[in-house]
Amino acid sequence: MTVGEVLGFLDEIYPFDLAFEGDNVGLQCGELESEVRNIVLSLDPLIGAIDFALTEGANLLITHHPLIFSPLRRIASSPALIKAIKADVNIISLHTNLDVAFGGVNDYLVFKLGFEGVRVLEEKGEGSIARWAELTLPKTLKELAQEVAEKLETPVRFLGNPDKVVRKVVTCSGKGESLLPLVKEKGADVFITGDVGYHSALMAIELGINLIDATHEATERVILLPLKEKLEKKFSLFGWQGKIKIFPGEKVSWVEIK
Repeated sequence: MTVGEVLGFLDEIYPFDLAFEGDNVGLQCGELESEVRNIVLSLDPLIGAIDFALTEGANLLITHHPLIFSPLRRIASSPALIKAIKADVNIISLHTNLDVAFGGVNDYLVFKLGFEGVRVLEEKGEGSIARWAELTLPKTLKELAQEVAEKLETPVRFLGNPDKVVRKVVTCSGKGESLLPLVKEKGADVFITGDVGYHSALMAIELGINLIDATHEATERVILLPLKEKLEKKFSLFGWQGKIKIFPGEKVSWVEIK
């Protein structure tokens, strides 16, 4: 099985043309004709992920975030790219196409959270990345935040009245703070996303939006195991004997001083 064949299958299930304008998805570096030995999945194309691929005998790294996002003026500005080229590691990135697609990051996020009555927030535009759900049983904001923390296995923080009863939920993996005005317009009780900055938190307060920040990493990492299982099932039909591993070294552990 070649890198090109893997790329073709990924385009079938998470079409690259779903990516937002300006996003850089697909083959980041490598050769379409390369025979794939083993595969590593990672959120980010880190040097550590490339090193892990080498220890696992993998020559294909599939990432969520692109290795090359903005045009490079010189290769020297990207140590990970240099490492990948020297080590003959091919890299494919699935970014906003994986966020938006049916069975992608945001569908698995709401599945992991156990939400029902799920639909796309908006069929077109930036809102297509988010999901709307209604809780079967209303919960307080604090209860929902605790549940999110448990199910995603991550610390969370929230803004709003802890005792506020919520039912209508919008979720967006990664960094969805730009959707705050749309979330307000749609009348959601609470917005679950990650990586919320100071100014966006102030906007949420001014708009009266209850907000749960479940981290960038935890809201996106939900896709890695389902993606692994999906690829294993598909590639086994071709008689591919390789292995697929998930890079375990991406969790950011802040040390807080109070």
